[in-house]
Amino acid sequence: MDALPRRRKAFTSPAAAQFWFEWRRAGWVLPMCAGGILILVGPISWLSRNDPNATVSALALILAMPMLLAAVVGMSFSKADFWSRDHSLNAFLAVRPLATGEIVVTKMKVAAVSVAITWLLVLAFVYFWLVSWPSTSQLDMLLFEFKLFYPHSWHLILILSLGGLSLITWRSMVGGFWTGLASTWKPLITSLCIRAIALVLALIACAWMAAHEKWCKAHVDLQILIIGWVLALAVLFKLWMAVFSWSKITPSRVWKYLLIWSGGTGALVALAILATPVFDVVRVEHLLVLAALLPFPIARLGLAPMSLARNRHR
Repeated sequence: MDALPRRRKAFTSPAAAQFWFEWRRAGWVLPMCAGGILILVGPISWLSRNDPNATVSALALILAMPMLLAAVVGMSFSKADFWSRDHSLNAFLAVRPLATGEIVVTKMKVAAVSVAITWLLVLAFVYFWLVSWPSTSQLDMLLFEFKLFYPHSWHLILILSLGGLSLITWRSMVGGFWTGLASTWKPLITSLCIRAIALVLALIACAWMAAHEKWCKAHVDLQILIIGWVLALAVLFKLWMAVFSWSKITPSRVWKYLLIWSGGTGALVALAILATPVFDVVRVEHLLVLAALLPFPIARLGLAPMSLARNRHR
């Protein structure tokens, strides 16, 4: 037993010990999965190194990969114990000398570090891959056209876009806390039902628009108006839920996360404004701004401590 690797330094706080525990249990999973896939992508991409279209497709898949992995890993990461099939909190975790909110915050921090490492791996791979063997003629053409559309802001748009992709990845990791940390399946079933209803309504709308293509082309302004109202109502509902869900959380923690949320959302809004087409004929800028207010999680994270508290003291 003495030969087994172990931590030899004392933890500075219970929160630091919990961070170490969460990282050892589940924090490494996302970067490890991403790294394993990237190792496979390298040799496979060599086979199509002379195809410029394959390079563009591969780049798109590589950039989408962290978000897809996070959606899968996040389903287990959102639970109290990553490797347990049961939602209930075991006694070892329940009696830890930490406040319920601190446990949730620690999981959020572990998710952030995990996502940051994953994206660093992806960006490093993309850089060394693009300068090595693939044909980039098609990619260079797309970049040239992108610079023509946004001659003064394309650098900032790229940086903010990468930040947005990282945010979506983190959102996939922590967005399910309020259902995963609950002791029952009811919150998860409720969440799935809401998503299913939204998906069905979206499919019905798409099918109707496809069947009435001429009408849609003649009433673009009305469609923009409807989409704008839907997004506005979604933003209002999100903020209302945030007020309700964060009402029982300590003010200091509320203000800290509100500052983080404001910064992240502000960056997304800036991206929406910068990415608006120069010739915005159909006036979509306000739609992009409203959509930018939705990705950064706030309402559901406020419900996570309540779910964990019920699970912890059941």
